[in-house]
Amino acid sequence: MMRTAQLRAALIIVFFLTGDAVAIDVVLNFRYDTIAEGGSDFFGDGNPDGQGSVARETLQATADFYSSLITDQLNAISFINPTTPGPDNTPVWRQVITHPGTGQLNYAISSAGSPIQDGLSITQGIADEFRNLQVPADTYLIYVGATNIDTVGIGGTGVGFFGTSEFNDSIDFRGKPEDEFSTWGGYLVVDSDASWHYDHTIPVASKKTDLFSIALHEIGHALGLNTGFSEWADFQIGSEFRGPAALAAWKTEDSDPSPEATGVPTESSTNPHWKENEIESHIVGTTSLQECAMDPTIFFGKRKRLTNVDAYGLQDIGWELSLPVAPGDFNRSGFYDAEDIGLLQDRIGTTLTNSEFDLDRDGTIMASDVDRLAISFMGTRPGDLDLDWDIDTGDLTHAIIGFTGAGGTGQHWAQGDNDSDGDVDTTDLTIAIMGFTGVVSDATPIPEPSAILLVTTSLLFGCFADRRMLKKCHNSTA
Repeated sequence: MMRTAQLRAALIIVFFLTGDAVAIDVVLNFRYDTIAEGGSDFFGDGNPDGQGSVARETLQATADFYSSLITDQLNAISFINPTTPGPDNTPVWRQVITHPGTGQLNYAISSAGSPIQDGLSITQGIADEFRNLQVPADTYLIYVGATNIDTVGIGGTGVGFFGTSEFNDSIDFRGKPEDEFSTWGGYLVVDSDASWHYDHTIPVASKKTDLFSIALHEIGHALGLNTGFSEWADFQIGSEFRGPAALAAWKTEDSDPSPEATGVPTESSTNPHWKENEIESHIVGTTSLQECAMDPTIFFGKRKRLTNVDAYGLQDIGWELSLPVAPGDFNRSGFYDAEDIGLLQDRIGTTLTNSEFDLDRDGTIMASDVDRLAISFMGTRPGDLDLDWDIDTGDLTHAIIGFTGAGGTGQHWAQGDNDSDGDVDTTDLTIAIMGFTGVVSDATPIPEPSAILLVTTSLLFGCFADRRMLKKCHNSTA
C-alpha cells in the first residue's frame, strides 16, 4: 500500500565515536540465501540487479554498526550431544525463524540428531531441520536471505529449549541477568522483488527503497527492539513504551513531545512500533533530528539512521551500550540539557587547543560558543532557561529568582545567565523579555519539502509464547 506524506529536510550525518569498547559481534550468516538451502543467492550472483556483493556489504555495514554500539558479553552456546534418545531426558534447543530463503514461518532448527531425540517434538511439532547448533561467545547470529514477501523486510527471533533449568538458562540468558534481553540471534528477510537502493555509501536514488534503512530496522527487531518479548512488554503499557531511557531521550530531543505522555507513543498496545510520523530524536552521535528508525514506515529515496530513542530502547530492555557522543553533550548523558550549557559557561575565557568546548573552532571558548550550542545544536535561544523551546513566564521567574545584579558570580543558564558572564542582571532579564514568546504548544518544525511517496509496510502482530518455553517474533515492517 502506498500513500503520500511529507518528509523533513535531509540531514547531514557526522559520527563522533568514543572509545573502542566493543564486546559483541553481530554476525551475518547467508546459509539460507544459497540455492542449496532454498534461497536465491540474492546476496551473491543471483541478485536480479547484479548487485549481490554491494547488497552484502551494506548488510555488513549495518551489522558492524550494531556491533559498535553493544558492549555486553554473551556466553557461548556449546553443542550438547543428545546421545540419550527420548523426550524425557534429552537436553535440546531450537532456533525458530522465518526462513530467509523461502519465507516459511516458524522454521525450526533443532540441535537434536532426530525427532525422537527432540523433547520439543511433542509440544512444538517436529523440527524442519536437525543439526549441530553452536554459537560462539559474544556472537549474535543473524540468518539473512531474500524471497518474495508482501513487505520490504521482516526481522525477529525465536528460541525453544528442553532440558534442566540450568541448561535452559544457558540458552535463554547466555550469562546475562534474567530481566535483560538476550538470545542466540535472529533473522533478516528482505523482499526479492522490491526496487532496492543497494549501496549504503551513496545517497538513496529516487523512487528506491534503501536497503541499509530496512536492515537497520529489522536487525533492531532481532535484537528485541519494539517487539512483544517480556523485556519490552514490561515497559509497554497500553499504547506507550515507558522505558525510562527512551522516554527521556524523546522528551528531551523531540521538538513537540506530548506533555501528558508518560511513555513514548507506540502504534497500539499490540503493535509496539513507535507511533507513525510522530516520534523524532537525534540521530545517534549527532545533533540532527530525524523520525525514529523503528517507526513503521520508510520513504522512497530516503535513508534512516538509528536515533537516540531507538538506541535507548535497546538500553531499556537490557543491552549495554557505548554510544557515539554528539558535539556539545559535555556531560555524556546522551542528550542535551542545561548542565551541558553550564559546563561550557564554566570554561568561557579559556584557550584550549582542539577542545570539544570550542564549538565554533576559533581557538577561544566564548559566549558565542554558548549561543552556538543553544541555537544550532539545541534548537532554542537565550532566555529559554528550562529548554522547552519557548520563553515564557516560567523562564522569567527563574531569572528573577536567580537575580544577582551586575558583578555576581557562579550563575549559569538554568539560573538566568543568558549572556554567559556569570551573573544574572538586568541585561539577562532584557534578553529574556525581548525574546519572550509565551507558552508555545507546537514548536516550529524543520521546513518540509514537497510530498513524496511513502512505503507503508505491514504492522507488527507478533506471536509470542512463554519465553521460558518458546519465543517467536515475526516482525514485518520497514
